[in-house]
Amino acid sequence: MHNQDNLCDNILSLLRKITRSIDQRSRSLIKEYGITVPQLLILKEICNSDVPINASQIASSISLSPATVTPIIEKLVNRGYLNREKSNIDKRKVKLTATQQGIDLNNNAPTLMHEKFISSFETLKAWEQSMILSSLERVADMINLKVEDTAPILAPTKIE
Repeated sequence: MHNQDNLCDNILSLLRKITRSIDQRSRSLIKEYGITVPQLLILKEICNSDVPINASQIASSISLSPATVTPIIEKLVNRGYLNREKSNIDKRKVKLTATQQGIDLNNNAPTLMHEKFISSFETLKAWEQSMILSSLERVADMINLKVEDTAPILAPTKIE
């Protein structure tokens, strides 16, 4: 039983380290660049698009709800990182583009944790990837986490 307790302690310790690392990285981003992970994620999505896109397209591509994305976009517009352009055809539709200030921030911002994870994960063999996925699905199930309700970004749970 002692060995089992030690394994549980090690797993819980690793989960805390992961959570703490995500939180510290997020605070560092806010302190150094004045932007949150979700804000930077949305800015990156707009900067990487070849054409102006709308909030629904952004929400879909980064797996967040439009209700979550809309106030974040509002903050980015108010801070001068994004421009809103109403469609000439349908005035209800609004397209978003990055300002030069937004482009500069995107170009100078650090790589997000999930981007580093993806590049490292892709170097693993398929069986290793499957094993990690299976293990994390099991952990999520054990702590009653609904995986389908979460976005594939590494950010603190409070999104702003």
